Amino acid sequence: MKRLYLQIYLTVVASLVAFATAAGMLWWIYVDQLAPRHPMEIISEAALALPPADAPIAQQQEGINRLALRLRGDAALYARDRTLIAQSGRPMPPPEAGRGPRAWTVPLADGRWLVARVSREYFRARRPGPVLMLILVALAVGVGAYPVVRRVTRRLDYKQDNRGYLNDVRTQVFVVDVATGERRRLTCEPDDLWYPQWSPDGRTIAARVSTDNGIYSQLALIDVATGRVKRVGPAHGAIGVWSWSPAGDRILFAGDTERTAQLDFFVYHVASDRIDRLTTDLQCLPELPEAALDPHSSNHAPTPR
Repeated sequence: MKRLYLQIYLTVVASLVAFATAAGMLWWIYVDQLAPRHPMEIISEAALALPPADAPIAQQQEGINRLALRLRGDAALYARDRTLIAQSGRPMPPPEAGRGPRAWTVPLADGRWLVARVSREYFRARRPGPVLMLILVALAVGVGAYPVVRRVTRRLDYKQDNRGYLNDVRTQVFVVDVATGERRRLTCEPDDLWYPQWSPDGRTIAARVSTDNGIYSQLALIDVATGRVKRVGPAHGAIGVWSWSPAGDRILFAGDTERTAQLDFFVYHVASDRIDRLTTDLQCLPELPEAALDPHSSNHAPTPR
């Protein structure tokens, strides 16, 4: 699909659908799966599971202990005449005393009474807060949508360069075998690469990469074996002419690293990844076909070649 507005529209719709789906699933887990059950449900289940009234006291006490543990609170079992049969935790009021704060009284079919009280810790469920859940949703959608959004939006500058939105066409660097005519593509950059130059050892190619419709430029060092590209210089700088040193350990280039609209000479040290300024406010524009490092001098003097 080559129509840009359709790609953007479908990307937005897909992101909204993904966000709604992820939010719904996480909300269901948050509310239904992680939320504590209502104490009355647990008390009713425990009432059905209690031993009968004629069971030994030890069995009835065991059932009350299990209930108190599940509620993280207190529980008591009273006989028909309101006498205490079993108790776990703090003393509980008899049924006739009514229901205290966060306490429930359940009459059993055989006449006994089950009284339970929930602690405050029971309602403090150990689950992530809603803000954290939203962050997780946004992170999941952001990670999933990033490749698509990057593919669509990185070419929004096509209207500036009048080259159209046609499969991200940009000038790339190729290596051609002169004997066989076989060519191998080294780069796949979103920006144009210009004027490639071999290093003396043949392992690296230096080229100028233009960004923002040619307003800015950097020096790109391309590894011939792997195609890995390393950009040299600030993103909002400019690169003019350049040349490798005879040993291939330095590159002399004319450029602007501080957006002064004035080109000066710099030396880039390949091993240390360091740029040294040679001139300040050069009185001429270095527009020679090529700059060079003088192999017969210790000075970094730009000379025509």
